[in-house]
Amino acid sequence: MYLPIKLERAGKIWLVEIPELDLMTQGKTKKDALSMISDAVESLVNNREFKTTVVKLSHSDSYYLTTSDSRALMALMLKRQREMNHMSIGDVSTTLRYSSRNSYAQFESGKHAHTIEKFDELIKSINPSSCFVVQILETSH
Repeated sequence: MYLPIKLERAGKIWLVEIPELDLMTQGKTKKDALSMISDAVESLVNNREFKTTVVKLSHSDSYYLTTSDSRALMALMLKRQREMNHMSIGDVSTTLRYSSRNSYAQFESGKHAHTIEKFDELIKSINPSSCFVVQILETSH
């Protein structure tokens, strides 16, 4: 799983953002900014074993954040999207017609693996006007 990174120079600093996680930080250099966003995601997941990597696409200036633990990254994305949309776990559970808040909370905790269809359903329950895009990328590693 790869999340696109937006990177731009703003005067003497570099701004870096992962819109899907509603996360932005900065650094004095491009390398520093990319390291900061990687560290921010790792801190939000709050699991010592969770590590991220920033990759640059072949023949492009596009950067992406990836991890070997897609389940934890998807769980973080669900949580951040829910928070961006000012919803509680109970709100999302009601939208999904779950009888228990814990049913949805299991997805945000990363305890349940999801299919692409299930992830799309969960994202749309948080923001009905959003869509989950699947894309195959050619990386340089």
